[in-house]
This record gives sequence, structure tokens and C-alpha cells, in this order.
Amino acid sequence: MKHIVILAVLTSSLLAAEPALKDAPSLTREVKLKVIEAIRPSFVHVEYTMKFDRGEEPRGGSWGSFAQYIKEERPMEATGVLIDAKTVIVDDLMMHPRFMKSIAVTYEKSRVGARISGFAAKHNIMYLELDKPLQGAKPAKFDASLPGPYASVLHTLSATEWTTTVYDTPPEKSLTVTDSGEKFIRPPRFTVDAKGRPVGISTNPRVGLEEKWKGSPLDWEKYSADDMDKKLKGIEKITDGGIFRVALNFRSPKKDSSAERYSSSDDSDEGTEKNAVGLLIDEKTILVLGNYKPKITARLETIAVYPPKAETPVQAAFTHTLKDYGCLIATLDKPLKGALKFSRRDITSLRYRLLPAAEITLHGAKRVVYYGHQRINAYKLGWKRNVYPSMSEREASTFLFDDDGAIVVFPLARRPKVSTEERYGGDEALATPTVLINPVLADLASNVDSNNVPLTEAMENRLAWLGVVLQPLNRELARANNVSDLTRDGKIGAVVSYVYPDSPAGKSGVKMSWVMLNIQVEGEPKPIDIKAREYGPGAKFPWDRWDALPARYWDGKFPSPWQPTETILTRKLTDMGFGKKFTATFFADGKEIKKKFTVVASPTHYHTAAKFKSAEVGLTVREMTYEVRRYFLKTAKDPGVIVSAVEPGSKAGVGGVRPFEIITHVNDQPVSGVKEFENAIKGKSELRLSVLRMTKNRLVKLRMSAGDAIKKPTTKPAE
Repeated sequence: MKHIVILAVLTSSLLAAEPALKDAPSLTREVKLKVIEAIRPSFVHVEYTMKFDRGEEPRGGSWGSFAQYIKEERPMEATGVLIDAKTVIVDDLMMHPRFMKSIAVTYEKSRVGARISGFAAKHNIMYLELDKPLQGAKPAKFDASLPGPYASVLHTLSATEWTTTVYDTPPEKSLTVTDSGEKFIRPPRFTVDAKGRPVGISTNPRVGLEEKWKGSPLDWEKYSADDMDKKLKGIEKITDGGIFRVALNFRSPKKDSSAERYSSSDDSDEGTEKNAVGLLIDEKTILVLGNYKPKITARLETIAVYPPKAETPVQAAFTHTLKDYGCLIATLDKPLKGALKFSRRDITSLRYRLLPAAEITLHGAKRVVYYGHQRINAYKLGWKRNVYPSMSEREASTFLFDDDGAIVVFPLARRPKVSTEERYGGDEALATPTVLINPVLADLASNVDSNNVPLTEAMENRLAWLGVVLQPLNRELARANNVSDLTRDGKIGAVVSYVYPDSPAGKSGVKMSWVMLNIQVEGEPKPIDIKAREYGPGAKFPWDRWDALPARYWDGKFPSPWQPTETILTRKLTDMGFGKKFTATFFADGKEIKKKFTVVASPTHYHTAAKFKSAEVGLTVREMTYEVRRYFLKTAKDPGVIVSAVEPGSKAGVGGVRPFEIITHVNDQPVSGVKEFENAIKGKSELRLSVLRMTKNRLVKLRMSAGDAIKKPTTKPAE
């Protein structure tokens, strides 16, 4: 990696006072040699010896990682310019001092130590103070009054050698005018006259016509090291008062090993506590930077805010999730002082400026903050043509402030539309200007997601449904159904293998054997291709070996024999939100068929069904639901409850009862729900359970009298 000071060329005709562009006379080879000879003693070499800190590799601003220099056991070398006897200017590393072991400056055989003494306010430059003057080096004395023609000089480490190059025909001889009316030139980095005398220096690739690029860096607006320390102490006070660790506590997720997963890493994280960064936006309101999908937010139970200086946390109540940004809003139980100021400045007005920065990360329950500075040297267009700063890879944890202590940029993930989100992993937080979030917070009614909210445990596993069972498409099926061209030769699309009669699909006339291609959601930018997977257990479910099922699976962790209700399609529809309108496209009889639907909640399914747990018997039963009845070919009039879990060593377990079996009768009386089952076993000294495993019935007798040990429960086929 090469780190250089870029030096360019500019003729006097490009000055703001010179409206006409003219070619400067070309400098001869002899003149260029004299320019190099004259200016070369002002170029020095800066050596940075770096170190790891707390296991983290050294990094800085837009430079990225510096770890390679530690690995190669050598310092990073950069070009510096000596501007007085003990002052050197060099590119701003924007690196926290904890990574810096030492700085040395060399010229030929002379070598002295140095320290960072200050930073330019509007140029990407920092100032180094030498321990003593460098023998033989010559300070660059800038004279803005020197006439042209001008030349620019480039001094860089090229491969293994330091080289100095002079240019006098620069491509930078141009004038740029933006559509917004901004006029600027692209000045040289380091300019000299034909005798090699310094004229000016500029580190910014665009300079307004009214700005001066000639003159000495000693005259620039700058901050001393002491000034920066005071400024950063002020930022520390602001962040301690308004940026906190927030602990979010969730219910344990429901165990559903049979569900077809289509989720992010957050979805798969089964932890019951997540720590996030929270921003105090007024004395009672906190903005929590957590990009959680509805399935995760549904389990949210409590929110605790931990101000760094407080002895106890402050409780908060969930109020909203933003629909376009990865954060939620909570209301504090008691007010806190120190609300942050959100800047309303256009971030392009802060180009190149030194901005105080706080890098805030959470390591478990510990909030770690490092204070330093950053600069916004470039911008990029993002979502909805919004302007975002181009920053380093640390933008996911960096907060930038202006001179008044207002936040101008902070890390915020954008919440993608369901149709455009990635299958695995959520969108990462990126540096986001506060001017984008200000109007959102001012009009919450138009910017919240009413579907992404905490739910009761009974509602946690609610799902949308269409009422179709889908069979994966493949190359052969696609060709057989004449849809190869519409399904990328069977890579997308699915065959409708079953339609529930009273479902939205059934009522709209969707038929079995139709091929489902995609759904287009109202307000979404693109259609969602339909995909399905073969369900593993299915017809291969090991019923014939079910008695040998290890006890560790008796709690229902083993995949169910029926196809799960949570599929890629139902998960997508659920995340879109109930009430959302969409159009589904099918293919049948040689043509596309479009059907309009509204996202609705499914009937009660296995994981939302009412259940009853009997500690005495040692099992849990659930109501028979629509997908369970379909699998077992049962009607709504057929009696039965399904066993969802069995306690190892319990009466039911020792008696041979296993998950996914149906109990149809208790003591010869039919049971058609968990309440009937509970009443049927209450107070009985002996239970005779009619148990159905697929098509085979058997009778399990359990002795329930207190103190009676079960030596070997008797079982026999039911009549």
C-alpha cells in the first residue's frame, strides 16, 4: 500500500481572478531539474509505528486498516512537508491515538521524534511538532505573490524508492459548475514557481472560486492538540448525557424446528436479551438503534435504559417501530436530562471539515466509547436519492458532531422492503445524516410500522396465509407445465398441490396444479418470486421407529410430520403486514392468471393452538388444527387432541405415549379439545387413553393413585 502526498499543477490562468484559460509555457527539462533541486529539501518522510489495542487492529478514517505494517514489522511511511523549523504537515490519518506507538520524521540520514500538535479545520491535514530541527531539511516558505508560470511537484514512495516528479501541463486546468450553481476548480496539491519557490498548497480536490489556495498552511484555521482535547471532552459530556446502552428483554422464542427458515441472523438468534445503542431525543423519548423484524419485536417484553452516570436503569415502554429505518422508539418512565441536538445542516456544507467523532460500541453489557475526529471527504447517492457521506468501515459505530455539539451523522440501518430484503442477514447500519431522520421524527404517524410491534405470547406466532400448499418446481416440472420461460427453467415458481376450501385462495378460485409465479405487493418496488422447498420428514416420517425416539426429542423438537404453516410465502406475507394488498400471478392452461388478495391472519395453527400441560400425567396436548387434520385425514367432527410433548420418566412417557400421537378418548369418552381432556383426567385414579398413531389405535392404561408405582404399564389395542 502506498501513502502519498498528491501534488498537482496549476497555471495562473486558473485563479479565480483570471476568467480565461490559457496554456502556461512548458518548462524545460533543465528548469524542472532545478525545481526539484530547490524544493526537494522541504520533503520529509514520516514513519508511523503502530500497535494493536485490546485486540483491535489499527485503522484510520478512509485509510482502512494499517495491520499489514505490524505484520511486516515495519512502520508506515508517508510524505510530509516541512513548513518551519519544527513543524511538518502530513495527511490526516484520522486514527485514534491508542493505535500509535511512535512517530518519527527523517530527512536523508537525520531522524527525530515527533508528536501530533494540531489539525487543520478545513483541510485533510494534521500538524506534527518535531522534537528538534531536522539537520539538512529546508522549510517551505510560501509566497502567494509569486507570479507564474507554476509547476506542481509529486513526492512519493514508488515501490522501494522515494521519487520526486514535476508537472507543468496539468489536467486540472478546468472550471466546474454544478447544477446547483456551485463553481469550483481542482487546484494542485503543492505548487511552486519556475524557480521551485513554494506558492501554495491545497488538500481539497475542489475549491470554490472565492476561496484562496495560495499561501502557507501556517495561516490556515486549525485546532491545536489542546483545543482538540477540550472539544472532545465536550463531546464526551454530550454522549454520556444522551447516548446510552439499552437492554431489550424478549420472551424465549417458540421452538419450531419444522418451519422453513427465511430469516436474518437476528431471527435465528434465540437469546432473550439484546443490547442496543439508544439516543435521547427529548427528556422522555429514546431512539433505540435495533433493526428487528416483526417476528423478533413480537417477543419484546421490557426495555431498560442505562445512563452511564446513573446507579440504576430507567425503564421504558415501547411505542413505535419506524417503517423505513432500523430503530424503535420508547417512552421513558421518568424524564432524563441531556437530550441530544440533531443538526439540520446539509452535510455537503461540511465537506473536508474536521468533525468531532465518538465511536460507540457495546460489548455485552459494557458500553465502550473512543473519541476522535473524522472528515467527510466524499458523498454518495443512496435510497430515494438521499445524500450519504462516504466513510470508513467503522461507520456502523461512528457518531459525528458539529462545532455546536449537534449530531450530524449517526449509524442507522435502513429497513428494506420485504420484496428487496436479502434472504440471509439484515441491512447493516450506515452513516446517516440527521437531516434525513428529522422529518420522520416530526411526523411519526406517517412513518411507523403498525405490524412490527410487541405481541402477547398467544399472538406471537400469528401468521398470514393464502391457503395453498406448494410443491417445489424443478426443471422437469417446469417443462411439463410449459412454464420454463417464466420460471428460469424451474428455479423459481411452485405448483399448487392443495387448496384449503375456505381460504382466500380457495374462495378466489385458485385450483390445484396451477403454477404460482410471484406476488406483487402494493407499494413494493418489485415482485417477489415464489419459491418452495421439499419438506424433509413428510412421507418419510419414521413412524415405524417412533417408539425408539430418544427422550431428548420428546419435548417437540423433532420436526413435525406435517408440512409447516410457516413457509417462505407465509413469512413474507406476515412481514408485509396484515391488511396489505397484493396480486398473485399464477399460470394455468397456457396463460397467466392474476388474483387480488389482502393479507389476512391464518386460522389457529399448531403453534398457536390452545394447549394443556398435565404434570401428573407428564404430557402436553394441543387442539387439532387445520393442517394437522389434513395430514391425519381427520374432519372437524372427529374427536382428538394431539400430543405435543412428553416428559421423560413420566407416567405417559413410561406408558409409551409419544409426541404427534392423537388421544381420541379418555376412559372410553371422546375428547374434542384440551378443555375436555383436562376435565376427563381430573381426579381419576386410573386413565385409559385411546391413542392413535397414524391408522393404528391402541389403549394405554395409566394408574394415577398417589404412591402407586408403575412397574410396567399395560397397553393393548383399542377396540
